[in-house]
Amino acid sequence: MKKLLSFLIHSKNDDYHNDLHYRMQKALDTNLYFINKLGHNYSKLFEFIYVDWGSEKKLSEILYVHKNFKNSVKFINVNKKITERYSKNFANFFNPNISYNVGILKSNAKFILATGCDQFFNKPNLENLINFFSKEKIDDKKIYFLPRKIISVNTYSKNFDNDYYAKYLVELNSSNFSYKAHTFYEGGGFSTIFSRKNFLKLKGYSEKLKPGEGLDIDISLRSSLLNSKRINLENFGIYMYKFPPLPGSNRDKLLYKKSYRQKFITKSKELVVNKNDWGLKSFKLNDTKPKKISSSYLNYNNFKEQLTIKRELKARDILKNILKLNNINLELFFDLKNIFLILLLSNKEKINNLVEFGFSVKYRLSLIGNIHDNLKITVFDYDPKNFTNRNHFNLSDDIFMFSEKNYGVFCPLTSTNLSYFYNSLNNIFKETKSNLLIINYKNNNYCDRFISNLFKKKWVLNNFKYIIILNGTNNQRYKIEKYKYNLKLINLNKRNFLVKNLKLCRDKSNNFYKNRYTDSYFIGIFLISYIQKKFSLFFRKLRSVIYSFI
Repeated sequence: MKKLLSFLIHSKNDDYHNDLHYRMQKALDTNLYFINKLGHNYSKLFEFIYVDWGSEKKLSEILYVHKNFKNSVKFINVNKKITERYSKNFANFFNPNISYNVGILKSNAKFILATGCDQFFNKPNLENLINFFSKEKIDDKKIYFLPRKIISVNTYSKNFDNDYYAKYLVELNSSNFSYKAHTFYEGGGFSTIFSRKNFLKLKGYSEKLKPGEGLDIDISLRSSLLNSKRINLENFGIYMYKFPPLPGSNRDKLLYKKSYRQKFITKSKELVVNKNDWGLKSFKLNDTKPKKISSSYLNYNNFKEQLTIKRELKARDILKNILKLNNINLELFFDLKNIFLILLLSNKEKINNLVEFGFSVKYRLSLIGNIHDNLKITVFDYDPKNFTNRNHFNLSDDIFMFSEKNYGVFCPLTSTNLSYFYNSLNNIFKETKSNLLIINYKNNNYCDRFISNLFKKKWVLNNFKYIIILNGTNNQRYKIEKYKYNLKLINLNKRNFLVKNLKLCRDKSNNFYKNRYTDSYFIGIFLISYIQKKFSLFFRKLRSVIYSFI
């Protein structure tokens, strides 16, 4: 059966990406998971071709493939002797030009997507892709550009499963991801689709180019000699997602090396630049089936130890985001310690859901969401006054920042019905076991009842990692300590304490939660932010006055 689309991926088992195995497996698992969601008939439309360029240990022996796709994934191993011969001037002895051409010749599909090893579709994008290309007639005068949206480091580092990505990507589908769009002739790196017929007519990617000379640019320019139409697939709801490059990785070091990054070519006068033996035709290269067959779409967990992203929260992270606020006031200053604690927890413990009960400090959630852009944030409040027209300003800036930045979900809910809150909270907790609940304690019966009944519910004890109670009382401490068989109470300061779920938290020590930062540290952050903000406002007004006289 003729396939609709070939995923053409080239790679080498080296240290180009510090987390290569995890990254490749995660992308493959995610793609196969979403293709499977389309249904059996549609899954037959795709094939995955991995060109393994001279790996010491072959990728076919490392990567797991789901049993439903064992015939849809194939590896083409190019031995080390050949790769060294054709990669003398290339970083890590990796020749992307020829390796892609090898895959083009091995493809058995109507269209070919030349892409990276860490890029993937979600289900809506795949549906749009099928609808579009199933109706497309083969035309050698068309080139399709596929933009990519880059997943944040915060999200990538948390090792989310596929179900979470399904929800996350749908929620942020039209959002402001870090976005590498195509230019006139680029397809967002190697994310370009040609018909196989067109690839063969052009004789593939240029094998004359040196590293960094714009492989995708060259083939696009050569296709323009056919008077090709450039089609932006984003207009049809088709784009890919990409895992982020990690700062300080070997990839980053190579890409920004002057000796590696050459000046891009600007024009091409030849339609065909390769000889007839392009794509290593003179060598016998056999297809290899995957060696590791799995019944799971979560095989990336086998390489979790390679995911080593250490991103410590620093003062500049907070400063940078404070300056984005419309206003800076003392309310924010007195809450900086709490904000920092929440940020530390979210960073270290990979929190997915943050729920705040009892709306309190303005801007707190905006700051947290800005720094941890994968958090799903929900606000519960039992005081309707906070949500009336008269006091809507308490939430307006938070709502604006959430909608502008498009991170997470900001959902303010107000009610005086405790059952409604418990049911809503239960539904949120069902999504994941990595949850943080913040309770802004107010000395009244309503808040007391909420806390007391909360810890009696089994789904709470099974699904939250941490609860922070701000402005709590000794009475609350006593009530919670009754559940000490699986809860640990940690005093943060006089009126704030942390409830830790020992069943879900691996770290049993308290050292991490001891405040390493003095009051002067937070005073410094606040003063620098305040002064900088005032100066920027002053210069903005000054500029507008000057412009009024011009």
